[in-house]
Amino acid sequence: MCPRSSGRVSKPPAKFGATDPDTAKQGFDDFDAPVSDEGGDGSQSTSVRLRLVGGDKTVDIAGTTGSGCGHAEMHALHQALTTHRALFESASSRTLTCTEKPCCFQCSVILGLLDIDAGEATNKSKKPMGSTEWGASAEVKAYVTEQTGVPFEQIAAVRGYPS
Repeated sequence: MCPRSSGRVSKPPAKFGATDPDTAKQGFDDFDAPVSDEGGDGSQSTSVRLRLVGGDKTVDIAGTTGSGCGHAEMHALHQALTTHRALFESASSRTLTCTEKPCCFQCSVILGLLDIDAGEATNKSKKPMGSTEWGASAEVKAYVTEQTGVPFEQIAAVRGYPS
């Protein structure tokens, strides 16, 4: 379990195969980046940096699109969970920086649900991922489900900001 406190209240998962727009909306709103659709719809290749700070240790993890783990944000998160999990879970600060374009809706949802802060000049978009395939590694899917109590697929199935 992640030791960081959260205002989220766990709820029982909805019926398998359904979507969970409430959890998705909450995650998007919790990712503290400004909303901006300028610079792309989340479908272009990019790179990001996920910085973990815990005690006297700081680790920067680079994420790139096209790495086999989904968007650059999900690639960085995958690496954090598979290579630096203890630090990720105990970090006093977890910050993702993406300055080339806004983070797409789905990535913003996951980042917000996991209490990852937005770095300087990082924006988010209410738009879905555009024309590219969006996904996450098995490690990221399992961790999100474990932390939220909601199956990852129900959160990821929401393809844009719920009205």
